Amino acid sequence: MGKIIRKEWFRGDKNLTSLYIPDTYTIIEERAFEGCINLEEVHLNESIIDIQDFAFKDTGLKDIHIPDSVKAIGIGVFKGCRNLESIRMPKEVICLSKHALLGCSNLKRLILPQNLMEVEELIGHIGQLNALDIYAKKDSLTHESLIKAEIKCIFY
Repeated sequence: MGKIIRKEWFRGDKNLTSLYIPDTYTIIEERAFEGCINLEEVHLNESIIDIQDFAFKDTGLKDIHIPDSVKAIGIGVFKGCRNLESIRMPKEVICLSKHALLGCSNLKRLILPQNLMEVEELIGHIGQLNALDIYAKKDSLTHESLIKAEIKCIFY
């Protein structure tokens, strides 16, 4: 078991602008970086397996690549990240918790994993869907979920 970035450790830290999380850490607990409004860049290593509720809520993140090692993404993880333009979800995630992207009004690129079963609530809370490119693997569960929710996407 690796180290844990504890609940609310950096919450509200306005001096934090970029972050490199060493591979000795495996879990980011809830609200760990909430309110770090100047945090624009985060590098997550393949050792991270769990990002808990509201971990990056109301931060200044612009884009984020979540490693494929992440198996769970908590409620409202990126809620209120108004600067977030691009996000790639990990391959193994099958369910994104409620409001994961609520308030991400500048999101332009969203790459979804192929086995995502629920998308309607997730997509419905993002904002301007016509300005958003959603990527999904053709003939995947995600593709079927997007069609069911009548959401346009780009296939890869």
